[in-house]
Amino acid sequence: MNARRKVAKSWNVSDRTISDKYARQLYPKEKSSKVGKFRKALKSIEKDIKIPKPLHKTKNLN
Repeated sequence: MNARRKVAKSWNVSDRTISDKYARQLYPKEKSSKVGKFRKALKSIEKDIKIPKPLHKTKNLN
């Protein structure tokens, strides 16, 4: 959990409303938010998972 999220959780607000600079002053040891890296990782995971295509409706399953 990064500094910005900790502040946001304690104030019950979205973590986007709090600046990284301010959050780092309160929690200097926490890492800064790495949203971009997380999103890139998600995209690569989505590529790896192959969703099976549904069978064509005209095919018989009997």
